[in-house]
Amino acid sequence: MSIYIPPNCNSLDKIVGRQQIRLGVQGFPGSGKTWAAMTFRNPIVLNLDRGLGAHQGRPDIIEIPFYKPELSGKRGELKDKLVLWLEKEGPKISEEQTLVIDGLSATEVAYHQWFSANESSLAITKEGTYNKFIEWQIKEKYYPELGYLFKSFKCDVILLAHEAERPDKSTTPGQPGSYTGKIRPILTGKAGDQLIRDYTDWFRQSCSDKPTDFSGIKPESLANWRMTLDEFKKMCATFTGSTIYFWQTQGDDKFDAKASSLVSPPKFIPANWESFSKYMRKQTTT
Repeated sequence: MSIYIPPNCNSLDKIVGRQQIRLGVQGFPGSGKTWAAMTFRNPIVLNLDRGLGAHQGRPDIIEIPFYKPELSGKRGELKDKLVLWLEKEGPKISEEQTLVIDGLSATEVAYHQWFSANESSLAITKEGTYNKFIEWQIKEKYYPELGYLFKSFKCDVILLAHEAERPDKSTTPGQPGSYTGKIRPILTGKAGDQLIRDYTDWFRQSCSDKPTDFSGIKPESLANWRMTLDEFKKMCATFTGSTIYFWQTQGDDKFDAKASSLVSPPKFIPANWESFSKYMRKQTTT
């Protein structure tokens, strides 16, 4: 049998080196998304939400302060400033680092501010009519553009997103949208529906009070963690405060998960790099 391999191409068994992680984490405010991201390797944080106060004094975290005018520019300029910075500086970030984008909602605000500042030149056609769809058509291209940039970097990437519950869109004109209760990242328009495809992994983050009485922990709950009761107690003890933070790695009727970098993870794992790396797919190394 004759197999043709084009120039500069290889079968997957010949590809060596660690594959890039592009992890999206969605969750409600205060669920510990930023805290979890800071456990990954050498975080460099594209700080849009100004949410690093709890990590003040850590020398291992590099901040990119995009909330400052020196980087973000004037109102309406952040969208383009962000893309230009990523194009210039993103390829320089090493594969030992993790670029954290904190967070998605701020990029959406930046996009709509940019559109408002440029609306007259973008939405008015040559015939002088107003194109009411152009704001959303451009937005559909903007987020894949960011995803394309992230894919070209050597470093791992984590995107932090707030979440919201909303019904699915109607598939039949004139009929109400069917509601499945899916919980999605907050991003309006078709861009929100397409966002996850650019990421290798997509988890939902939750938090819970640390149990004080473990007698009520049910077997089905332990099965979701794939732990014995003793293992579950030890896991809870690794969190120093009164709260445990965890990721949902498997989808269900409420949430669509993605875990391409992991091999057979349990439904829930602690929200940190140690747990993520425990289930990581083995990489071929030189």
